[in-house]
Amino acid sequence: MPVPKAYEVIADDLRRSILEGEREPGDRPPSAADLARHHGRSAPTVQNAQRLLNDEGLIDKHHGRGTFARRPRTPRANRAATGATERATALHPGGLVFHAEYREAAASAEPAGAFGVPEGTVLLRCGYRTRRSAEPAPFHQRPRPRTCRRAAR
Repeated sequence: MPVPKAYEVIADDLRRSILEGEREPGDRPPSAADLARHHGRSAPTVQNAQRLLNDEGLIDKHHGRGTFARRPRTPRANRAATGATERATALHPGGLVFHAEYREAAASAEPAGAFGVPEGTVLLRCGYRTRRSAEPAPFHQRPRPRTCRRAAR
């Protein structure tokens, strides 16, 4: 039997604590520095473990806010009949909450150039958030709204 890599051992420890309910969704696991000290490993090794758990959907890393435990994803066998978005996010149909906001805004230089319209042309701006219905925090949010298209007049 092959010996597990150091980051796999750390990931297994955190994974177990999340799957067994020691850490609820929204709880903060130990910091990367604490995990490195506890396991006697380097920060990059801990970051590899966190990246693995992030890819599995068991934790979320938010720059400047920290790392948070998530609700475990639905097993792949239970989601075979769902659409692409649900498969990609491991959700059952209806498990996503999508919120969009639209407003008109005068085009500044950058969007005006991108759309080939004069500056000041009224464009439609859209911003959106997507989250799991079982969790209050979005897992994707554009930091600022983007210009979608020219507003109808």
